[in-house]
Amino acid sequence: MCSGWLFAPASRLSITSIIGCGRDRQISLLYPQRLELCETVACSGHCAVSLLSCSCIHLLHHQSNSPRYNCCIDQLRHRSHSLQCDGTLHGLYNCRTSLQRDGCMDVWLHCLLVVGGVCGVEEVPVAKGTMARMSPLVDVRYLQRHLHQLAVLDVSWHMPTSQRDARNEFRQQRVPKAAFFDVDGVVDRRSQLPHMLPPPSAFRAAMESLPCHRADAHYVVYDAVGVFSAPRMWWTCQVMDYPHVSVLDGGLPAYKKMGGKLDTQPQVDYDMEEHVQKAMEAQARDTGWKGVVHPRLARLEDVQNAMERNDVQYIDARSRPRFAGDVPEPRPGLRRGHVPGSINVPFEDMLQADGTYKSTQELKRVFEEAGVDMDKSIIVGCGTGVTACIVALGLEVLGHPRVAVYDGSWTEWASREDTPIVQGSA
Repeated sequence: MCSGWLFAPASRLSITSIIGCGRDRQISLLYPQRLELCETVACSGHCAVSLLSCSCIHLLHHQSNSPRYNCCIDQLRHRSHSLQCDGTLHGLYNCRTSLQRDGCMDVWLHCLLVVGGVCGVEEVPVAKGTMARMSPLVDVRYLQRHLHQLAVLDVSWHMPTSQRDARNEFRQQRVPKAAFFDVDGVVDRRSQLPHMLPPPSAFRAAMESLPCHRADAHYVVYDAVGVFSAPRMWWTCQVMDYPHVSVLDGGLPAYKKMGGKLDTQPQVDYDMEEHVQKAMEAQARDTGWKGVVHPRLARLEDVQNAMERNDVQYIDARSRPRFAGDVPEPRPGLRRGHVPGSINVPFEDMLQADGTYKSTQELKRVFEEAGVDMDKSIIVGCGTGVTACIVALGLEVLGHPRVAVYDGSWTEWASREDTPIVQGSA
C-alpha cells in the first residue's frame, strides 16, 4: 500500500510506511541510531517475527500505561486463554508461539504498533496481506498525508426530518477525489425496513462501479455530520468482506477545521446514481438470495435468544428518553420503550464535543458506568441500525472481539405484536 521511509526526529522512534513485495509486507521499527529493532513479515497468510537487534532491549521491557495498549492486551487475553504475559512487549514476544497457535497474531502485531506509538512512532493502518486488521479510525492528518493513495467515500446520510440533501451537499464541497456512496440507496429492496443490508452481489456491484474502486484499496469513509452514518458504512463493509475500511474521525467538520482542501466544483465527473442502479440490477438477478449470514450481523431471533441467555448483552444506542419510552418514536406507528434486559448506551456518549471519538479510557468508562460486561458477547441496536454502528465502532476501538449489530433494530422490534417491550429507565 505504501512505500518509502518516514523518519522522525532523533529523539523519537519512527516507523516505516509499509513496504510491499508480492504477497509479503514488512514493517520495521528504527531506533534513533537506525538499528533495526523488530521485523515482521507476513508471508502466505502467516507472521514470522525475529528480533534483529537487542541494542535497545530496554524498549522491549517497556510497560505501557497507554489505554490503547492495555486494550490490546485485554483483547489478547480474551482470545488466547493460554497467554501468560507480564504486559511488556518482551513478554509478548516470548508468547508469540502460543499466540500464533491461538490465531491471535493480528492483535499481537497491533500491540507492536501501539507500543511504537507510545514511544513516538507514527502509526499507520496495516496493509492488505498482513495478519493485522486495519485501524477502524483514522484522523485528518493521516487522510491528508496519504490522500493520493486512498479511496475516499462520502457516505453522508441525514434523518428525513433534518431537511438536508446529502447529494447536494457533496456537490457543493467534498474531500478531493472523494466519491459519493448512498447508504440509503444501496439496500435490500425487498425489505420494508429502512437501510437493511443488500445482497453481497448488489453491494459488490455498487462498489465496483465507483470511480475510486480498486481491488486492494484502503477506503476511508466520512460523513458531513462528523460521526453519524460513516460507521454504518464501515460495519457494512466488514459484513460484505471489504475489511480494509477506516472511518475518518470527526468526518468532514474535522477535516475542514484542520484546514483540509475542498473540492467545490459543482460538476461531478461521474454518474452519482450509477452505483445505486448497479446494485438494484444485481439484486434483481440474485433471485436465490435468502439473507446475509455473518458474525457481525444480528437478526430478530438473535435478540430474542439474547433475552434468554446470560452470556449475551443487548445495547440500545437510542437516546435516554426514547429508551425509557418518554417521547414518541420518530417513525409513526412504533411502540415506545425498549427490549427487556437491554442496556442503554446512547451513541452520543461515544463522542466528544468536537464530534470525534472519546479516548479509549473514556470509552471504557462509558461502558463500565452503563453496566456493560466486556467479557460477554454484545448485540447493538438503535432506531434503524445506523447509530448502533457508532457504538459498535467504539467497542471495536476497545478491541471487543464479539460485537454484532441488529440490522432491523427498534423499527423492526417495535412494529411487531409478538415482541415484548418494557418502559422506564433500566
